[in-house]
Amino acid sequence: MRTYIDNNLKEFIKRGNHMHNPYTPGAGTKPNFLAGRDDVIFKIANQINDVRKGGMARHSIFYGVRGVGKTVLLNKIEEIAREQNVLFCHIECAEHDLL
Repeated sequence: MRTYIDNNLKEFIKRGNHMHNPYTPGAGTKPNFLAGRDDVIFKIANQINDVRKGGMARHSIFYGVRGVGKTVLLNKIEEIAREQNVLFCHIECAEHDLL
C-alpha cells in the first residue's frame, strides 16, 4: 500500500500538480488581523495593567494544535507588556518536555 501511494504521489508531482498545505511557513508571523482573540487579549492586558500597579502576577498557559495562533497571541501579549514596561518571560515547551 505504501509503495502504491508513494508512486502515485510522485506521478502527481511530476505532472506539475501541487497539493495545498493548510499550514503556511512562518510560525509566529504576525497576521494582518488577529481575529477572535479580543477577549483573551483584553483579559491579559488587564492583568498586565494590574501587575504594573503592584498587583499579583498570574501565570497563563496557552496550548493547542499546530497552526491555531498560539505564538502569534503570545507575541501580541509580549508587545502589550513591553509597551507597559512589564517584565515577561516567554517559554515554549516541546510536546514531550517535562514541566
